[in-house]
Amino acid sequence: MTQFALTFQLIEKLLSLNHFDYQIPSDDFTFLAIRGAIPVDPNSHKDFYNSIELELKSVDCIHYRCTIMQIHRKRISAFKGSTMPGKYWTSNPSNPNGVTRLLEGYHIFRQGFHNQSNESRRYAAFRQVSIFPLLRAKKNLPILNWDKDTLDFYNKGDINLHYGKTQQIGKWSAGCQVITTLNSMDIWSEFKNRVYTGRPDSNKTYSYFLFDGAYVANVAQASDDSLVNYKRILWGSRGDNVGNLQNKLIKLGYTEIGSVDNQYGKRTMLYGVIPYQKKTFGNQYADGIVTQDIWHTMFDGDKM
Repeated sequence: MTQFALTFQLIEKLLSLNHFDYQIPSDDFTFLAIRGAIPVDPNSHKDFYNSIELELKSVDCIHYRCTIMQIHRKRISAFKGSTMPGKYWTSNPSNPNGVTRLLEGYHIFRQGFHNQSNESRRYAAFRQVSIFPLLRAKKNLPILNWDKDTLDFYNKGDINLHYGKTQQIGKWSAGCQVITTLNSMDIWSEFKNRVYTGRPDSNKTYSYFLFDGAYVANVAQASDDSLVNYKRILWGSRGDNVGNLQNKLIKLGYTEIGSVDNQYGKRTMLYGVIPYQKKTFGNQYADGIVTQDIWHTMFDGDKM
């Protein structure tokens, strides 16, 4: 399988290419998750490093095949985990529309309790703050069908970042972001205690960026001249290119996106980009992410 090195410089490239208006603070913590890649060294969580070697893995709803990282003072600590729902919930979804998968993009968590409403089971973790864009998958299919028509915008605050202590994802996630602590609960203590400020209910927030592993590997291996090909606009993107996209969508008749605000959020995705993708490329390509290919088609051959 493909291996690549994740460095602070690569992370800065990823944020820039995806139009995330975010400066990584030197004295605070930022979270970064990569879906479909795991640390080569299982001890990559024990300290902060200049570089983390990752290996691409195909994701499923059984195995922990993602990495959730902390960035601090331009160094990285990597924890094996999952950003997918567990198999139990794919067969027994709590929502009739299916289990959830968080989309790539810029999200926000805060200090708080997982299992908030159950005092006997709740524990200090990280709770959803912002609206989360999700895809849902129907139950009991041989292969999970992440139908683009099941796009959901979830704001109930219980898609959280917490731990899971079994060998497989199982019941530990119905769509949450999960650190595996199979070998030792000390792993979760490392992750939480490093960053926690005061009480769980202090409302301290943390930025959380989620990327697909294959995309990150491609950027890692790209030459400087070819990086422009990996520019994208997705959930949480901001800036002039987002405004240009909004203006173009309005000119094409997608006026329900509202006014131009240079921010890529729910209205631009739901009423503009996804309908355009469905009409131009077909339902299977309607994921709400504006790649260079989509931009090239929309803007008559131009690049971002």
